[in-house]
Amino acid sequence: MGGSFMEKKEKVWIVFYTRSGREKRAEQIIKGLIENMDLKDRISRVLVPSKLMEKVRNIKNSIRRISLEKPIYKGYIFVEMEEDPDLVDLISKAAGIKALLKKEEEKSEKGPGNIVRWTFLKLSKDEIDYIEKIVELENRKKEEKTPFLKGQKVKIVAGPMKNMEGEVIDVNKEKGKLKVKVEIFGRPSEVEVDFIQVESLT
Repeated sequence: MGGSFMEKKEKVWIVFYTRSGREKRAEQIIKGLIENMDLKDRISRVLVPSKLMEKVRNIKNSIRRISLEKPIYKGYIFVEMEEDPDLVDLISKAAGIKALLKKEEEKSEKGPGNIVRWTFLKLSKDEIDYIEKIVELENRKKEEKTPFLKGQKVKIVAGPMKNMEGEVIDVNKEKGKLKVKVEIFGRPSEVEVDFIQVESLT
């Protein structure tokens, strides 16, 4: 790995991929690597965006609602780090994940044809800003222990109002119900639905 570990480089968001269900485990391994190898100056953040989901389970012949935390982008891990192949290789091997690659082509100055290069797939500023807004929203939900918040845009996916979109105007965490403002025949109306009958649009 040699001298490349001694150079200070600009940080970028590199996209890694793992088998679905291993995202949190990979995140823990990378964070452990940062701590144990003192890589804080070279790896700034690890993001595995997740969301709270309400599910119905039959537990001992009793129907219960439970909240589950699920990755938003299955299999993906985003790491803000120096763009160093040795560092990427270290993370990949330690966590059992792969850095995704992107093909780039540029015209050759020495003759016909293009020069093909493979680079690490990186998030743009707009992409990471969007993901961080989602993370902020989901963190608020986790703090309030609810999968939905007032003002949130949702789509009804079950029941007589299926496929209608609206805005959450009230949340009843105890009963697992929402009041949603929708438009029916061009007029605003309030409908009450279960958590499990809607999905988030924001």
